[in-house]
Amino acid sequence: KLEGMTEITFALIRKKNPDLNFDNIEEISTIHLNNCSIEDINNLELFSHIKHLDLAHNKISFIRELHYLNKLETLDLSFNSISSEGLSKSLSELPKGLKSINLTGNSCVNDEDALVILQDFFPDLGIIIDTVDNNIDIVESGDVSTPTMIPEQYDNNIRPLNAD
Repeated sequence: KLEGMTEITFALIRKKNPDLNFDNIEEISTIHLNNCSIEDINNLELFSHIKHLDLAHNKISFIRELHYLNKLETLDLSFNSISSEGLSKSLSELPKGLKSINLTGNSCVNDEDALVILQDFFPDLGIIIDTVDNNIDIVESGDVSTPTMIPEQYDNNIRPLNAD
């Protein structure tokens, strides 16, 4: 864990993603920034082309400055500090093409109304949450049998939220 880090810098991105350098920025499709004590999402302008962003296990309470990541498909915000209020205030900051978001371990997952609002705002979004029985649930309004909505690392114990 990187202690004391609260903002995203290129040095932090390079430290967590050692294959990255200025010559291959456009080739990078995934950025890992988990366990960095990040409080605020910023400084990702150079990575508008990435498809996967891992911000798990940080201190993020509001989702900011992600709307310009127009190719982002999966966003892992698990185990942060996102409340229902933080989620509802962040909806316009999420990229329009986002396919799945992992909110496991955030207090917003205990508020079904907040999740319904998120789903209404992004009807095709797969919302991944961890429940008390340690199975991963997905809140979707569309076809829940489509596994392409779910990142590979979450393919165990997945079921629709309304399943018995």
